[in-house]
Amino acid sequence: MANRPISAKTAWYDFVLDGIEASEITYANDILTVTDHQGKTTKRLAAGDIAGIDVEEGPLRNGLTITPKRGQAVKIAGLQKKESEQIRRSLEGRIRQLQAEEERILNQAAAEKARELKPEISMLDKHLRLTFNGQKFIRQSEATELADSIRKLTNRLDARVRGQLDNQGKAALVRIDKLGNPQELETARTGANLRFTSGQTALVKETVADFMDNPLTDEQAKAVVTDEDATLVLAGAGTGKTSVITGKMAHLIRNQGWRPILFWPSPSTGRLPGKYGKGCPMT
Repeated sequence: MANRPISAKTAWYDFVLDGIEASEITYANDILTVTDHQGKTTKRLAAGDIAGIDVEEGPLRNGLTITPKRGQAVKIAGLQKKESEQIRRSLEGRIRQLQAEEERILNQAAAEKARELKPEISMLDKHLRLTFNGQKFIRQSEATELADSIRKLTNRLDARVRGQLDNQGKAALVRIDKLGNPQELETARTGANLRFTSGQTALVKETVADFMDNPLTDEQAKAVVTDEDATLVLAGAGTGKTSVITGKMAHLIRNQGWRPILFWPSPSTGRLPGKYGKGCPMT
């Protein structure tokens, strides 16, 4: 951006970095230039590299403190008041223009990224809602995979991209972020599994009613439908552990559609296949 050169002479100045004496500071064509008494350039800063500029007003002359985006501030004292104020106003105006343009470019890039990620956000949100609706048992290993998916997605969403999402995307992200908390995820998993096991109790009892001498209790039925990576059932002798195993097999075959190949190593366990009734394939 071309602009009329503005210069301010100085009687003395303090340059924080190395204390080189200067006689003039000039702002032209988006470049701020400091020159010494021999006309040698001692500092050049593009307007786009400047974060801010402050004026220290004195009775006769002003001081300017120029803060670059990187590096140490440059402090120049003893400048002509009128000209130094013109430099400050011009430089501040240009900095605002450049910042606005940078903001526009960043927002445009963020909006494009938000559009690219919205289908992924919607898909993950839908998957989470279906997973935690209480219609299936959620294993610990599955919860770990979900946590990893949430983390990978949210790590790609900085504040600017989040701000560019539409209301639907923001609402989905609120739900996703909540489950990104390990405690919230485990609470949701526990609640969904409780709803599932409670809802399956009657079905399991009905499934085994035609071949088991004693009906399953609620606790046994919940153990049957529990589908954790590893399930430990602790019970004393004669309390129905075999009934749980028998019920589990019947549930998997009759309700889950499993077609297992089973090997029975002893005469006592060999009696179990006959209990499942017609329609349960066995080998």
